[in-house]
Amino acid sequence: MSRLVPARLYAEASNAPPPCEFDSDDDLFTLGRDHLEWRLRLGEIFTQTCRSGGRATVVAKATVLASPGETHNGADVVVKWLWAPRTRKAEADFVRRARTLAEKENTNMLDRLPNFLHVEEEVEIDEDVVLRVIVQELLTPLDNPTLTADELAKAFKDVFECYRWLVEAARILHRDISVKNLMYRRKDDQIYGVLNDFDLAHFMDDESGPVPAGQRVGTVPYMARDLLLSNPYPHLPRHDLESLVYVLIFLVCDRDDPGELVPLRQWKDLDMRKERLYKYGLLFSGYPGLRPGFNRFDLWIYQLTRIFRAARGVRVPEQEPEPVDQETLGGRVTFDTFALALSDEPTFF
Repeated sequence: MSRLVPARLYAEASNAPPPCEFDSDDDLFTLGRDHLEWRLRLGEIFTQTCRSGGRATVVAKATVLASPGETHNGADVVVKWLWAPRTRKAEADFVRRARTLAEKENTNMLDRLPNFLHVEEEVEIDEDVVLRVIVQELLTPLDNPTLTADELAKAFKDVFECYRWLVEAARILHRDISVKNLMYRRKDDQIYGVLNDFDLAHFMDDESGPVPAGQRVGTVPYMARDLLLSNPYPHLPRHDLESLVYVLIFLVCDRDDPGELVPLRQWKDLDMRKERLYKYGLLFSGYPGLRPGFNRFDLWIYQLTRIFRAARGVRVPEQEPEPVDQETLGGRVTFDTFALALSDEPTFF
């Protein structure tokens, strides 16, 4: 582990002094072996979370000091350390499938997917827990205040199109649509929205079957209402589409609107019951005012929330042995209706 984790990060995570085999420079760490070795210096730590069962995730910025073929020397990258159960599918497996398929069938999607530069895995703690390390291209969050309304609109559409392609072609369900996972990159003076972080993704054609009911995964402030129930529904693509609506509202609306009983900025602090009620209000009673310069999104949000208003009450009683079209709520919440709503012209469903 000493080669994979910088001493400063180890000390902060464990509240213990690093073992003697760590590099004398607290911020240096090494990945790979021999001629494929990466040497990096730790920078800003973006997120650091600990969970039960020895699981933890750390995401940080780093500078590449040395890389195979010197192709990335001097570049700023993102490094992710994940301590996870060995039985959990690796994030790299999902990205690898998506990028391999995109290279063969739809190269446009490559600009909308994360780019992993190096992936490494080492057993940690015991035989049940694995440390996975990913070095990836540095991306910028969609909530960057320097983005113009037109740039944000283009990037958001890119993310939606990527999500749709992942479900329909790659058969990957992301399951964690949130502000922190919607990013963008600039390439050749163009902006491209990127769907990032496949840590909670699911292979839809997995032999173990669909995601079972009662299993809740994702980021609560952006989670679909059905998933906030005490006995949540099975996770479906329409739930991620609903999450995209909440992300858009958070990105373009005034987070401190004085007319709101609960300002958007405090949204993330609600418990699950209040969270569900608040989202019901966003969809059925109205949303906060838009940020200055972002009026073009008013029609988008109206049309997107209208999709879910139209689907109101489309639920199948629990006693039904075979629920009818639960995946789209009677054909109302689909990729086609969502795509139509992302139009700058009024759309009638």
